[in-house]
Amino acid sequence: MKIVNRWLTPLALTFILIGYLTVWHPSPVAGLRLIGWEVGEWVKFLPAFIQGNAPTNRNWFYIPPITLSIALILWASHGRGRIRTWLTALFALPIAFLAVPDIPIIVDESRDQWLTRVLWFGGVCLLVLIAPLLGRLPGRIRAGLLLVCGLLGAALPTAAYQASRWHIADLTTMTADLGIGLWLNVLGHLLLLIPAYFWFKDG
Repeated sequence: MKIVNRWLTPLALTFILIGYLTVWHPSPVAGLRLIGWEVGEWVKFLPAFIQGNAPTNRNWFYIPPITLSIALILWASHGRGRIRTWLTALFALPIAFLAVPDIPIIVDESRDQWLTRVLWFGGVCLLVLIAPLLGRLPGRIRAGLLLVCGLLGAALPTAAYQASRWHIADLTTMTADLGIGLWLNVLGHLLLLIPAYFWFKDG
């Protein structure tokens, strides 16, 4: 269990962060190599999204920084003192902020383009404030939350990209391959299922 919490969980979190900031849409043209953080904003300019025939929910591209932040907070609350828990959990804020749209978008665009992500960020801020209390929850509840983070973070962004990548390829006349960043995101989230299992077992 100590090996899982000390090494495997941080490794999973690292994979997710690196994966989100690494190429999801590969291209021989440097300007068209889209990292996970860029895909969500880029796809809204695709004809299908502009015409109201979006093949997926664009918010799903912003799930990894949120699930990563929640997983980090849960890990921080596991077997640490109050101060160490808060200090570790604070790292979740800049990560979750990756999902927050820029101020001009909030000011100029309709609420459906940004409100969901702002609410997600607000939820992460609340979890940071109560992080020490999360350690008092039964292991099975924390395991369930981590399990949900792992499954949603692996499945929904991948499904969103799969639904969008052919539209991206058509517009750019480039490949529709899957970048290494997408695979790292999936791997990192699936690795979270291992500590979730042990937390549930120790319940």
